[in-house]
Amino acid sequence: MLLLFEGEDAVRKIYEVTGSIRQRWMSGQTVRDTYGDMVRDPVTNVVEYFEPAVLVGASTQVVSHVMRMLLKYLAKDAGLVRGAMDFQTNEDVQRTLVMLKPDNWRQPSLRAGNIMDLLSSAGLRIVGVKKFAMSVAQAEEFYGPVKENLKKVFKHFGSDRAAQALAREFGFPVDAAKMDDLCNQLAPLFAEREFENIVEFMTGHRPSICSAEEKFILARKSVSRLSMKVLMRSTRSAISWAQQIRTRRVPDRSAASSVRISWSMRLMPRTRSKMRVAK
Repeated sequence: MLLLFEGEDAVRKIYEVTGSIRQRWMSGQTVRDTYGDMVRDPVTNVVEYFEPAVLVGASTQVVSHVMRMLLKYLAKDAGLVRGAMDFQTNEDVQRTLVMLKPDNWRQPSLRAGNIMDLLSSAGLRIVGVKKFAMSVAQAEEFYGPVKENLKKVFKHFGSDRAAQALAREFGFPVDAAKMDDLCNQLAPLFAEREFENIVEFMTGHRPSICSAEEKFILARKSVSRLSMKVLMRSTRSAISWAQQIRTRRVPDRSAASSVRISWSMRLMPRTRSKMRVAK
């Protein structure tokens, strides 16, 4: 996998995180200390085995030279991995898409890498990765089906909560079964508000205050609003396998080894049933 980083003093910072080829510290402080290996003959000191784990440029000159060399192949060779020798390609292979949401990039951390590691260690091969900033129009289209689902599930918890609120306000019992008509009127309002919250979470902008033109051009460029799409495939059922790793939308009921129990957060207020949205 080829990763391209940008930022102040990027070459030096990546080089320091990677560590020396000679493994000077041997303490797990760098990538090579943790995952690299070097074996020397105890008598001659000749290197008999060397595994660098990653390859990086030691200077801006080296990086510039390598980038110019790779630029010639990007148009035809970049993108999806197809036909790798260690992976079968047949009709049983499925592909599925996983999206790492913006809160994984709010600050430098191991979260995104750990999630990808969990996904790939479960028998799924990552064949494509793209980091992108979602526009308001893209978020509206992608999450469009959520609106109708929000309307449907609102009645499941809205009736009880409305009845409890009215009982507290007026001082007499209120039958939740009689709140259905009220919930039918409130459901579209609830769905619209939560839909706006989701789009704002993904893009940094609320659709209701964006013009039609802005929806196609607004995409917050800060790291905190970037997402990553990971395309995976497997000889097993990749779709159901990825869903199992991700688990249900309720973080506190998920398996300890799942993505959601380890790194999820709630987008919407705590409600009953399926209204707990995480990753």
